[in-house]
Order: sequence, then C-alpha cells, then structure tokens
Amino acid sequence: MEDIYEETKRILGSARERNVVLRLLGGMAIRFHCPIALASPLSRKYVDIDIVGHAKQSKDIKRLFVDLGYTPRNRFNAMHGDKRLIFNDIEHERRVDIFLDVFEMCHKFNFKDRLNIEPYTLSLADLIATKLQVVQMTEREYKDLICLLLNHVVGTKDDPETINGAYLAKLASDD
Repeated sequence: MEDIYEETKRILGSARERNVVLRLLGGMAIRFHCPIALASPLSRKYVDIDIVGHAKQSKDIKRLFVDLGYTPRNRFNAMHGDKRLIFNDIEHERRVDIFLDVFEMCHKFNFKDRLNIEPYTLSLADLIATKLQVVQMTEREYKDLICLLLNHVVGTKDDPETINGAYLAKLASDD
C-alpha cells in the first residue's frame, strides 16, 4: 500500500488476526496517537515503520511479513534475529524495523512485559522514553515529543491516552 499510515494499519490488523503481538514505536506511533502530528508546523514525512514484538513469536512475525509481501534482510536477520528483524517494502522503498522484546539504541529498554498496555502502540510513556533516549536529537524527535506532550496529560498510571510520569521518573532514576 502506498500510504504508509494505511500500510501500518494493514500490518497491525493482520498481526491481530494471527494473534501476533506487535506494537508501534517511533513516528508512526506518534501519528496514531496525535492528530496534531499532521498539522503544520508539526507535520513531518514518515519513511519507515518501527515495531516491537515478542521474541518468542519471532517465527510468526517473519511469516507474517513475508505473507504481507515484504522482503526480509536475510543476512541482518540471521545475525541479529534473536533481538531484531528488518523487512523491506521494495516497491515503496520502505523499511520495517522490528525489535524483539528489547529496544536498544542509545539506551536499552525491555518492553517484554509492557506490550499489552496499548492495543496498537507502546504506551505513551514508553514512546516518550524512546524519543528522549536519543543523544543527538533531530527535528523529528522534537516534533514527536511536542505532539505527545500537547495531546496528552501526564498522570501516574498507564491509562489510555495518559503519559505515566511516575514510570518515566522510575526509568530515569534507574539509569
């Protein structure tokens, strides 16, 4: 599908039908939660899809993406497939990056026990944590953070559409 938002919905719908747990992170997750993300000056181009899934469902995840027409990055997936998978949509020049249980970039977050808080994305607090962990932030990260903070209240629990400030404070204090 040409529209990345519609393609993301197709992936998540197919995963739900197969009982494969996949949750968005990154820009598309912010787009799902924040209608303001489409409004200038906060709008930005979305070029890839970032997902977290369960490592124990790795085979099902691989099968899902092949069935959806994606091309696996075989060498990368063979070397890193216990932690991360990459699939390409050749026709639309897009990439899907799938982290298995753990998201590791500038910091490491284990999301294994947090994938059932929201039905389609990581929790809002987890989305903020993945953005704040970036050492050299780009305009995209700033826009995503602004969207999240403008559209949601900060609370002390993982409630729908609420940023769990207590969880973020614990993450920061443990680091």
